[in-house]
Amino acid sequence: MRLVIFFILLPLLLFGDPPWTQDVGVYEGTGNQNEMTMGVFGETNICGGWNDGRLTTYHVGFGWSTDGGQTWQETLMVEPTYPGDCDPCILVSKTGEIYYFWLSYNSSNYRGDIYLTKSSDWGQTWQPSICVTPNSSSTLDDKPWAAIDSNNVFVTWYEYGGTGDLKFRRSTDFGQTWPGSGIVIGSSGNGTCPLRGPDSLIYVGWGIQNIRFNKSTDMGRTWQGQQTIISVTWNPPNTNFRLNNIPSFGMSQDRTKIYVVFADSRLASNQLDVFFSRSTDQGQTWMTPVKINDNSSSPSLQCYPWLSVDPADRIHVVWFDSRDGSTVNDLALYYAYSTDFGQTWSQNYRVSDSFAYANTFIGDYNACTSDGNYIYTLWCDCRNGSSNPDIFFSKTGNPVWISEHNSKNLNQNHFLSFSNPLTEGNRISYPAGSELKIYTGDGRRVENVEKSGVYFLVLRNRKKVIIRKLVKIR
Repeated sequence: MRLVIFFILLPLLLFGDPPWTQDVGVYEGTGNQNEMTMGVFGETNICGGWNDGRLTTYHVGFGWSTDGGQTWQETLMVEPTYPGDCDPCILVSKTGEIYYFWLSYNSSNYRGDIYLTKSSDWGQTWQPSICVTPNSSSTLDDKPWAAIDSNNVFVTWYEYGGTGDLKFRRSTDFGQTWPGSGIVIGSSGNGTCPLRGPDSLIYVGWGIQNIRFNKSTDMGRTWQGQQTIISVTWNPPNTNFRLNNIPSFGMSQDRTKIYVVFADSRLASNQLDVFFSRSTDQGQTWMTPVKINDNSSSPSLQCYPWLSVDPADRIHVVWFDSRDGSTVNDLALYYAYSTDFGQTWSQNYRVSDSFAYANTFIGDYNACTSDGNYIYTLWCDCRNGSSNPDIFFSKTGNPVWISEHNSKNLNQNHFLSFSNPLTEGNRISYPAGSELKIYTGDGRRVENVEKSGVYFLVLRNRKKVIIRKLVKIR
């Protein structure tokens, strides 16, 4: 008999709140720090970048940790060609090499180019910088973003001045050379995000304020044409800081599903909520957006979401949220996840230890990434002064999921399903209608398998009892 199993997440998983670590200050000092980017490699290496105003003129900061984020070192990255630097983008290759892109510019005439530098020793030393967009003396190549696929490196940006178009460029030698002058992929908006699809497909999405999309079927040589995939309603509350709708894009691990998160006022004026949508047909059609934040008050502000997809295809999203304060300028960082490709979303969890009143520019995006063990995030907030945003880090274990499954004949299908030993990110499943209790090795009943050690799982269904031993390791 063919058995069809449906996995349904229980309302109460293995945690009451994801155990986000206490906030760690990556940089706390003078100036305005904002617009974070980050990457991870292995079990302990984390790095991040941000706009850094400690010297009055912006440059880009770089922070790195080799102990899983418990402690950080940081420095400034300065490209001497122009007086200032901003708009950082960090990528980490499969071999652990850091690619750091940013815009180096002159604020007096709004001219600037995109530069790339790489590090193969987790930020201890850096290769000479490479100009990705040379000979742009009359333009400023704004908000660069990039993607890596083996030897192919893709960069997109908004050309401020000149034609005012959005452009794409590709390197086929790990970013060492960048032939051509940039291919036009769009004519309005900003905040581009390139994605490497299956076969020879390249996708690019962007916003401000509507969500736009374009794709290439020949590795970026030609493009099919800009489309508005989501029309955004934009009636946000008045804030002390600039509000833009920079969407965040991602993909499923098999590259068949394209994801986007964004802010929108479609439910009410004087508020912004965070929404998710996806395409399963290479961007031709997009599902009706699903709201992620679970509060409903107005005025209310949820903005600047960022998403990450872990190796098990769980989607993780962080965003700024005003629900805990008395004004829309009181911001905390919040988080939610989906285990069914974005169809439904978890309750919301606060990441930051507190909220803080913002009275200055806080950038246009946050940072979030994930692996099989953890979800990581970098953000800025004004806890040290309303006009002095600093950079903070936190992470949480990618939890063990408890779910129940339905089968047509529970009498014939009494079983527990789990990996043994169990690690962070694994799932425990059992038949619907059964009762599962968890005990430590010394007989204490617990609600979760949080710490490393020996556990016993007791499953009861009608008159049958199944007991299984489980070992949890990190």
